[in-house]
Amino acid sequence: MNGTLLASAPVAAPGRVREPAAPAFDGAGLLKTGAIELGDGLRVWFRPIRPDDAVRLQEFHQRLSPESQRMRFFSPMRELSGGLARRLTRLDFQRRVAVVVCLPGDDAIRGVARYELVRDGGPAEIAFVMEDDLQGRGVGKIMLHLLARYARYMGITHLVADVLPENQHMLAMFERCDFPRSAVWAAESVTVTLDISRGSCDKHMLAG
Repeated sequence: MNGTLLASAPVAAPGRVREPAAPAFDGAGLLKTGAIELGDGLRVWFRPIRPDDAVRLQEFHQRLSPESQRMRFFSPMRELSGGLARRLTRLDFQRRVAVVVCLPGDDAIRGVARYELVRDGGPAEIAFVMEDDLQGRGVGKIMLHLLARYARYMGITHLVADVLPENQHMLAMFERCDFPRSAVWAAESVTVTLDISRGSCDKHMLAG
């Protein structure tokens, strides 16, 4: 697929979820932007995911091609269950964080980037998925820098992503990002680690 821009982190099986209270802060607004014009002229904006996004997230998932779904979850997943959608939208914005991309005037989700801190002091696992017609247009790199800026604010120094070896677009995006990185290749996946304590988190933040 041309322009594939996806990475995956493991998603825990859905279970009973307690909805957290609204986050007390959004990292001083670090996950929200005004309209940003992409290189091809399309304007998009970014915001934190919300608990009321569960249905929008399911609709977004249904619009993805089977290949995009496989690249995100490492196996086909035609439908996103209500339980999993709720788990992926009800976050504490401390250990579990997500940002979505939308078009101006439209709250429909067009892409999601998220991280989860598995253990204190360790790296946060990041995952991306983009609507097919937004892939390859620079959106993923902006979302990476938004997450990195927020994670750095939260005291996290490293982000890690598991990527399918055939996902050359995603691997190339990591190669072009502004953070020192390392990659460990295995038969079924590539583990990319980014050192976000170094490099610029604001280079691509062109809010307007």
